[in-house]
Amino acid sequence: MSNEEKVVKAEENEKKPGGSWLDKVKVILVEMVRVDSMPHDPRREYPATVAECIDDELKYKKGVYEAVKKFRDSNPWRGTKAEMQYKYALLNADLAKIYEIQEPKLVFVDRFPVGPCCFPNSVPAVIMMEATSDGRYSVVAFLHEFAHAIGRDEKGACKWSLNLFKRFFPKSYEKLEPRGHMLFRKTEKKDAA
Repeated sequence: MSNEEKVVKAEENEKKPGGSWLDKVKVILVEMVRVDSMPHDPRREYPATVAECIDDELKYKKGVYEAVKKFRDSNPWRGTKAEMQYKYALLNADLAKIYEIQEPKLVFVDRFPVGPCCFPNSVPAVIMMEATSDGRYSVVAFLHEFAHAIGRDEKGACKWSLNLFKRFFPKSYEKLEPRGHMLFRKTEKKDAA
């Protein structure tokens, strides 16, 4: 099934009473219970600042630059919700192929209690993408969650995603304000980039 067919199917399922939302909730709750029942996990420790993550010399696997450039050139913040989701689905598929992993399942929601997140131990991994207050999706959040799908811990995911975002979206990066390990719009306190 193509990514475009997956987006159409997801939209159709969302329209059904009790459609795929129930399946999404079941997967999420099972994974949250499993993760929350674990003792402290040092892999969940975040870097203190964005600055400690930035490494302009960081190298990526062959093909990553081309995939992210293609995504950037698609204007991921423009279009209908379905069009934006399709662009993320294409990047998700491209990166999964590059990293030779099963393509993570992307679940787009308007709100999620913990914001964007990844359940890397699910088969396939599940990436939850929460819409920002303007209805768009955060590029750096997607990159961060995908980094978890390829096995990065929190510090590694921050480094992997922030550097890619800075390299391919430099104007957007400069418009954002670092707070802790995250980037935020300067005019909004709530939405991460």
